[in-house]
Amino acid sequence: MDNRLALIIEEIKTSPEINFSPKQVERLLIVVFNCFDVPVTNLSMIFDFSPETVAKWLSRFDEKGIAGLEDLGRSGRPKILTPQEEAQIKESILNKVDNIFEVEDRLSAKIMIDEIKKDFNKEYSQSSIYRILHELALSFQKARPVHEKNDTTVMTKWIEELPKKIESITQDIPDKEIEFYLQDETRFGQQTISTRVWSNVNSDLRYINQNGFLNSWIFGAVNPINGAKFGLILPRLDSINMQIFLDEFSKTITSGKVVVMILDGSKAHNNNIIKIPENIRFCFLPPYSPELNPIERLWLHIKNKYLAFKRYSNYEEIIKAGADSWNKISAEIVKSICKCKYLSGFNILKTHTPQRNI
Repeated sequence: MDNRLALIIEEIKTSPEINFSPKQVERLLIVVFNCFDVPVTNLSMIFDFSPETVAKWLSRFDEKGIAGLEDLGRSGRPKILTPQEEAQIKESILNKVDNIFEVEDRLSAKIMIDEIKKDFNKEYSQSSIYRILHELALSFQKARPVHEKNDTTVMTKWIEELPKKIESITQDIPDKEIEFYLQDETRFGQQTISTRVWSNVNSDLRYINQNGFLNSWIFGAVNPINGAKFGLILPRLDSINMQIFLDEFSKTITSGKVVVMILDGSKAHNNNIIKIPENIRFCFLPPYSPELNPIERLWLHIKNKYLAFKRYSNYEEIIKAGADSWNKISAEIVKSICKCKYLSGFNILKTHTPQRNI
């Protein structure tokens, strides 16, 4: 047995409490492979290191054993803030986020520089502040708006009670297979949609903003498990058009299957006018909880990618643009964007591909 391999086994036996980092494990494997006469050049290719780096770790092991595989101390300028001070800064930042309505001034680099100077008597430049934020795993994000009546407790309860609702449906139709579809609508038209684009720094980007009144709606339903989708372009969001959508979608459902359609409880969906087809069951979301319906994210994707900055001279152009954008959405995009965690535990999901689309 190679003496180095015997040394590794002995050190691990005598010090079972050793905690190896992923990098140390990788370096230890380099040594082990080399114990079996794998050349440095081959190890360089296997572990994607330069031959010089591989030789360095082999040399350090020969000199210090396993301890020689620990991370080397970094040279250069020492950190201005201690780890404890950095943790304190992160806690302060997150506390401001948690109390966003009470904070008078939104946090900026200048405010951070002033606070570090005041609290720790240490000087920082603006570029260094951004580096600290990155090292603390913080990012500059835009908060998403939610309705003031949005209630996370209600949403959690709905998710917890969903299995019972599904069990009740399956008891009524024991001889049918069940699928889930997420349903919603989005409006688009002569109110120009804008989005971010890449451009030269400090460029003055502008676009012609259309403020017309012609618009239409994409009515859509997607299966977040297999990526199947069904959509129609309809002129208004009301019970009449919802009925048209349901009737057409119902025709695509394979015999022997029932679709559980998850949707919001708007008046266009939840009323005494709509006649729900026999092969569809409604499952209404709690009020003011669009985040429970991931198809909302699909609308954002379609508008940013396919409908942004478009202008329309007539209604036919609007219909064509909506249909084209919907038909460009693949099953993989649906599965990726509309991933629905609270449905992942149901084993009764089967595949169903609508027979026709927009």
